Amino acid sequence: MSASASLRRTGGALLLAALCCAPAAGFELITADEMRQARKTPEATSDAGSATVAIAGAPVISVVRPNLQRPLRSPADIDISFTPQGEAQIVPDSLKVRYAFFDLTSRLRKYSRISARGLELRGAELPTGDFTLRIEISDSLKRTGRLDLSVTVE
Repeated sequence: MSASASLRRTGGALLLAALCCAPAAGFELITADEMRQARKTPEATSDAGSATVAIAGAPVISVVRPNLQRPLRSPADIDISFTPQGEAQIVPDSLKVRYAFFDLTSRLRKYSRISARGLELRGAELPTGDFTLRIEISDSLKRTGRLDLSVTVE
């Protein structure tokens, strides 16, 4: 077998392996079923009974993109930044993301890039409607910052 025939055969196998094993470009951040279940349980979508306490020196969580002044279109790219205060360091493993009573953290860890600087989501599939994601991150001094990210998807 010639070297070029061997390369074509090997290259084809590598391409096939890459296609079958590569993560999908998009992923369901919130499924339509999760949204329906949350809407059936009013307490799941309200903050009744949970106090928001500003902790001095807690990390600041900010939305870099998208522009939340207008509705999102799915799939969406979402970038969130984490800013530590003082000498503290962000602890990326402390990230928690929830929608109603659904913990989305493990799903995000599979399909996003998480670092001390922030969270990058590419191609997040979202059902049409209004919802709020609760994002929490802690620092090395055990202070937790929180952002309730309300979005509308059209």
